[in-house]
Amino acid sequence: MYPAFLGTKLWLKLNTPVGRLANVSALELTEEPYKMRALLTMPHPHNPATLRAEVNRLLAEGAPDAASRLLAELWRREPGSATASFVTSRVDQLRDKLRSLDSS
Repeated sequence: MYPAFLGTKLWLKLNTPVGRLANVSALELTEEPYKMRALLTMPHPHNPATLRAEVNRLLAEGAPDAASRLLAELWRREPGSATASFVTSRVDQLRDKLRSLDSS
């Protein structure tokens, strides 16, 4: 909850005229908000979009074991129809890669 609050407060400070009134010192920030923008836009390692990109990278590099672990992690973090579609398509890719490894 706190990161969402912090992100909202910093966004208001940076992007709205009313944000000039926001007091970020109550958050015990030592850096100016514009310097913290990079922290807010950095991808979180457990963000579903980051996990999807990492799964795609691992599949492209031929690391099916690591890709399958990340697919399981993605499903645990964000179960739903969009994730199910992504996981199903990547499981098909994993199956094809494993079959090609078995036949070699």
